[in-house]
Amino acid sequence: MQRDMDLIRQIMLQVEQIKDEMNIGTKFRLEGYDHILVAKHIELLDEAGLLKAHFTRTDTGGVVDAYVERLTWSGHEFLDAARNETVWKKTKATVKEKVGTVSFEVLKTLLINISKSLLDLS
Repeated sequence: MQRDMDLIRQIMLQVEQIKDEMNIGTKFRLEGYDHILVAKHIELLDEAGLLKAHFTRTDTGGVVDAYVERLTWSGHEFLDAARNETVWKKTKATVKEKVGTVSFEVLKTLLINISKSLLDLS
């Protein structure tokens, strides 16, 4: 499976909207995406420390369903950098044009730098 940063951003935006603790125990779904693909991306986000989640797994350890609790501090920090659609699109275009793909840390740095340039802070 290849990591899909647009899907990761969508998951995090939706997780941020969870206000009711009753929704925490509900299987996480994202309209338009296969639930197992979403669960695998949530597993990546959990491993990276961007959100807290627990999972239903197969006997061999594969992820079947994800139950998201909340974003972590790091998750909020990334989402604040990635929230603005203009910044997100400009960052993605820059990455695609220059190198094709980058690590998560480089992506976050680019998001912050592009935000700074739009605010005339660089």
